[in-house]
Amino acid sequence: MAAARAGDLTEGRRLLEAALAAAPGDRAALADLVVVLSWAGRDREALARFDTLPAPPPYAMAAAAVSARRSRQAARAVALYRQAIAAGDTGTETRLGLALAEAARGDRAAARAAIAEAEANDHGNPRIPQVAAEIARPTVTAPAGADLARIDALLNAGRAFDALQILDASLRIAPRDPGLRRREALALAAVGAPELALVRGAGLLTEPETRRIRGAANAFLVRWGTQVESPTPNDPAARHARTDAAIAALDAAIAAWLPLGPDAAGAVRVARVDRLVALRDRDRMDDVLAEAAVLSAAAPLPGYAREAVGDALLNRRRPEEAELEYRAALEADPGALNPSLGLFYALSEQRRWAEARAIVDRLDRDIPAYRAVRGPEPPSAEWDRIEAVTSDALWRMWGDDLAGAEAVAAPLAAAAPMNSSLRALRGDIWRMRGWTNRSIEEYETALTNAPDALDLRIGLAEALFDARRWSEARVAVATLATQYPENAAVRRLARRCARSRSSSPAA
Repeated sequence: MAAARAGDLTEGRRLLEAALAAAPGDRAALADLVVVLSWAGRDREALARFDTLPAPPPYAMAAAAVSARRSRQAARAVALYRQAIAAGDTGTETRLGLALAEAARGDRAAARAAIAEAEANDHGNPRIPQVAAEIARPTVTAPAGADLARIDALLNAGRAFDALQILDASLRIAPRDPGLRRREALALAAVGAPELALVRGAGLLTEPETRRIRGAANAFLVRWGTQVESPTPNDPAARHARTDAAIAALDAAIAAWLPLGPDAAGAVRVARVDRLVALRDRDRMDDVLAEAAVLSAAAPLPGYAREAVGDALLNRRRPEEAELEYRAALEADPGALNPSLGLFYALSEQRRWAEARAIVDRLDRDIPAYRAVRGPEPPSAEWDRIEAVTSDALWRMWGDDLAGAEAVAAPLAAAAPMNSSLRALRGDIWRMRGWTNRSIEEYETALTNAPDALDLRIGLAEALFDARRWSEARVAVATLATQYPENAAVRRLARRCARSRSSSPAA
């Protein structure tokens, strides 16, 4: 807090979060973090943290009230300000904040009463007439109907950014106009900001609109669960925390919407399909297949869900069925990378090498090494290219062309020495060529830069077995099995470890 009061809000927040990580139940540290987040203008984070704070102290209520008011949650801000005052925070800024919140929700009489209380308790404070003048300022009428019609036309045409440009100017004139605020929420949802849309449109959206936007927000949670790297990837619970949160949010939405019957049937199905994808991300493959069977009986699944079902089938060693799902996903989104890779693995599992090779050739042709960007900047590296090179190398490895696989992988691995997946691929090739010690050196060197890289750790364990370094291999496998019990490659290693115990020395 000293750092934050001195103006270094970033350092203050960092220290408070470190304190909370060391003592998650420290209520005072959490309350202080709410205050610092509000000071920093990180209002959504401040409110989210406040919602987890048991028995919040008055100063934390007041800070949360400020964030709620700035987030245009006027009713919530009024409630929080009044709770803070009732609990003992009777400072002038808190009373003035209450006045502003009352004015924001349209109750000018209550706003004037709050101003009067502030004046009675702190007569002569120059802030009081400033706020009183702001509240007394007349409300400008909303834009003409022609502007509203133009905004609606832009929204209907899918030009949400253009609509937002007009809305921004209009809301500066009439910030509390409900028609403008509702349209702003719809536009924000259309440009990919559903959580903000729900905040801005609170109490203004229809129930179907709210369900649709909440569904989009939950879908973002599913995507973030796989795209945002965990700070502790070796901890099974922390590694999946974001995906587990997405599943919990979807479960809550489904439970709330199911009793509504036909009116919410579409939203329920979308939520269940998104939940199916999250179950795949969570490696709950049997649950994926069970849910897919139920959903498919009612209507065909969308392409992105078919990809998830294909992943589950491939994980369960059912490549023929997985192939059908990947082909359906590609029919919905031709050329998409992930279902293309899934189809490559499914065909390779069936030893249909020529067809697998055709996918490799297509990826090599369609994915450039660099992608042009606008303006004078040089082209940007296309990281999907790594997937194309990897599939080419794997196709050669599985066809026993190990020298050809190395010729494909080595230049890229040399050009990107910090890329753990490419180093793991090169190590795998050397291990398969019988160069065990060289592969061990490659894995160990790469692990100094990426100690949590799973593919490197699996490759090293395999190489330790090949080198008959039994005790080291068993320790490595035991650690992996504890940290990644759901991973198919780790499970195979555990089976190899069990077999080795009966055929090799214990040491």
